[in-house]
Amino acid sequence: MGLLSRLPMEIRVAVLKLLDFQSLSRLSRTSLKAKSFVEAMRWYREVMKYSPNILAALGKTDLLKYHSSVLVRQVLSETKCVSCLQEFGGILFLPTCERICRDCLERNYAYHLTDVAYAEKWFSLTNEQLQSIPIMRSIPGFYKLRTSILHPESHQLVSIKQLRQLAIKVHGSPEKVAELLPPKSSMVVVDEELGIGLSKCGPFELLEEFHKAPLEPPGCDLSRLKFNGLLPDQYPGMASIHIPSITKYGHIEKGHQCRGCRHSMYKYSVGIVLLPIPGYDIPAGMAPMPILKALAVRLRAWKDFRDHVLQCEGVRRLLAGEKEETDEPDEPVRR
Repeated sequence: MGLLSRLPMEIRVAVLKLLDFQSLSRLSRTSLKAKSFVEAMRWYREVMKYSPNILAALGKTDLLKYHSSVLVRQVLSETKCVSCLQEFGGILFLPTCERICRDCLERNYAYHLTDVAYAEKWFSLTNEQLQSIPIMRSIPGFYKLRTSILHPESHQLVSIKQLRQLAIKVHGSPEKVAELLPPKSSMVVVDEELGIGLSKCGPFELLEEFHKAPLEPPGCDLSRLKFNGLLPDQYPGMASIHIPSITKYGHIEKGHQCRGCRHSMYKYSVGIVLLPIPGYDIPAGMAPMPILKALAVRLRAWKDFRDHVLQCEGVRRLLAGEKEETDEPDEPVRR
């Protein structure tokens, strides 16, 4: 362990906590003493025991070097989504190593992604400047969140949250970054025959949302706010992985979905159940389906889930004998 072995134990531990798992792995291969010391660290053992898949995902996406080992362990012990601050965060957003719920992953543009070339062009940054924030290498495959898309090749991607933070640091202020937004007319796709813009959901609108992405937690249920679901998401969920929560007693909490809420969503979607649905508060002027869908896919910690099912109208219907129905086909589907 070299000079590290000469330090007092408490300083040695403090230094190791600052290292990422990639560095710890390299250190453990230098000698048997180093290996024994690293593996004796509790936070190291717990991450290796409970969530080795997280380390694998961080490694495959080239993000392992950006997050300290103690940060990875800390996020395992947390429960709440860092965006809405309300729901169980059952998803790890890899570039920032933060917990997030599915709804915020879809609706909070701070947790969306863009490629390096886009970031350079529209936020006036150099490749050298972008190297100061995590750049992930995407894993080829089929991805689905709000939209579905096949990416047969790997891409270099950055999170909008970290991109905006970097742009503000480089250009001096949020106001200076806002000045980078080009005129809408320069990005509108126009039908040459009709002479009109083809869509209100094009490149300008997406860039505008990136510029407005919040750097502080909204702290509310985003499914109850207006959202343009037609805007394209080119990299849906490509920087996320499911993550459990580990209690101080070593219990694993993965979150629970309510089948009653899914049942209610389906009944409404086919017109069997009409508004108002008892127990479901749909704000005036809001489309019901996005809210019902958000409830149907929401993960809840066990205590919150237990409290929820006691007042869920969908659960009441199922317990009363209604046949459980979903929007999924009954027959097996080959994938």
